[in-house]
Amino acid sequence: MVRTIRECAQSLRSALRTLGVDDGEAEAECDLIVEHVTGLRRSQRLLYPDSAVTAEQELQLSAVMRRRADGEAVQYCLGEAWFMNHRFAVRPGVFIPRSDTEVLVETVLHRLKGVYSPAIAEVGTGSGAIAVSLLAARPDAKVSAAELSPMAYETTLENAVNCGVADRLTLTNADWLEWLPSLPPGLDVFVSNPPYIPRRQQAELAREVLAEPHLALFGSDEDGLGFYRQFAQVVREKLKPQGFIAVETGDGQADAVAEIFARARWVDPATERDLTGNKRVVTASPGNLGAFKAS
Repeated sequence: MVRTIRECAQSLRSALRTLGVDDGEAEAECDLIVEHVTGLRRSQRLLYPDSAVTAEQELQLSAVMRRRADGEAVQYCLGEAWFMNHRFAVRPGVFIPRSDTEVLVETVLHRLKGVYSPAIAEVGTGSGAIAVSLLAARPDAKVSAAELSPMAYETTLENAVNCGVADRLTLTNADWLEWLPSLPPGLDVFVSNPPYIPRRQQAELAREVLAEPHLALFGSDEDGLGFYRQFAQVVREKLKPQGFIAVETGDGQADAVAEIFARARWVDPATERDLTGNKRVVTASPGNLGAFKAS
């Protein structure tokens, strides 16, 4: 029997709820799946909800739901994720970009207003969502980025090419501490969405989250904040005095991360909230490096 888009969407939402996905998330996932399979945007589906779904599309929908039922994140099932209105390729082994991180990109772009041809560096670029989004929004910018995972490195290159920004991205497949000395001084911003989840919270995470690379999820030190402690000590000399760092933090971590930078004598540590009202981003400036060395 031939089914309509409306009927398929209803069936998908019901199946997702059976898997334990809450109503709001089920609606969002259903939209992603139906758009991916049919090629029709939400506005088009609302205009023509009774359009027939082909037999091939039915098979694709079934294949996606089998993988989803096995605990794979919907983005891995589809091979793509949306971020800052760009479509990014993702695959198992590559960290999935999330909407919470968009405030990190927006914060960087806001602080770079008036800065001509900004030089940006990123630690742990993953799928390239942050670097590529910054380059797409600022055609005069250049980004240097480090990514340890070979698979994520290749995925970032693919996304940079697809978004037409590869010529302004210098990507290195290496540990960021090994890469850091090769960077020239005079950067305008150092940005990162680092691993920050404390290991003790592993049992609380959803199965599909745990399927993502643990290197991108779990922070070092008991509280998960080890990256920030190290970062605050080693990147200052690479930034202009009027430059800044911008880092994402986990729920409830922003104030502690801001304190890490304050204790390391960074200037004006501040926090920014995401769309849900959670403090998500910490920024700070290096200040006058010479003054710190002389003190």
